[in-house]
Amino acid sequence: MYQAHFQLAANPFSPSSASGFIYPSAQLEEVLAHFGYALEMEEAFFLLTGEVGTGKTTAVQALLENRLRNEPVAVLSHTTLTPRELLDEIARRFGLETKEREPKPALIYRLEQFFASAAREGHRAVLFLDEAHLLTPAVLEEVRLLSNLRCEGRSPLLICLVGQPELARRLQRPHLRQLRQRIAVRYAFKPLTRDETRNYLAHRLQAAGSPEASEVFVPEAADAIYESTRGVPREINVLAGQAMLNAYLEGARQVVRAHVVSTRSDYGFEGLGGATDGRETPDLPFLAMADAPPRDS
Repeated sequence: MYQAHFQLAANPFSPSSASGFIYPSAQLEEVLAHFGYALEMEEAFFLLTGEVGTGKTTAVQALLENRLRNEPVAVLSHTTLTPRELLDEIARRFGLETKEREPKPALIYRLEQFFASAAREGHRAVLFLDEAHLLTPAVLEEVRLLSNLRCEGRSPLLICLVGQPELARRLQRPHLRQLRQRIAVRYAFKPLTRDETRNYLAHRLQAAGSPEASEVFVPEAADAIYESTRGVPREINVLAGQAMLNAYLEGARQVVRAHVVSTRSDYGFEGLGGATDGRETPDLPFLAMADAPPRDS
């Protein structure tokens, strides 16, 4: 509704955006580096955690576009599966033919042969398990067993567990210690800082075609958005979009603090980010590859 008013070619705060809308934050670069290390050093697992809306799915999208152009990749987001259903779904996502009533050992053998074939061509297969905090202990054990597959003594498969912080806490349980010990590379997403929130708003507006992307939200309005969302991107999108609509209804060319405040008061915006101080404390004493340093807000 407000796109023409602000001279935009697209919705700047759509929940599903093209790659040009992905904000190149320092955290995103760190995720790419951690993942690249896990891939090249033939680690079996990469653990990516973060609160709801902090950008985990966006990071996976960036990995697919920037790091995985030639590798066989499977992405699973439906994680409420039985162990056997998981194996069937993994096979389908890697493009393997599914066979009715196929014995489990036969399916695992076909997966092993598929991974080995990719390895002989110089590639590692990559499996993303999104919403991994919903996986049952039995399924997590099946995932661990998959990581035992070998091709000429090397690991042909990188398993990326992506989920909310409770995933890391679950992995502390004694019965999951074998899986926990295999996770040597991890990254915990944190919300954006105040400055990053301002830059995020400008980046999304610029990607949407705004001729004055850095001027649409005055500093006080950007600060109000940060204070309400604590830097959680998904919530920033909701609040910023509504604030722009408020500005449009008033005929204003800039979004000011009042437009943000009225969204909170008149429309009942309730962000999840306000429940945190913008930090995520470590959940696990993993042997980690270069955990991110504390970030100022």
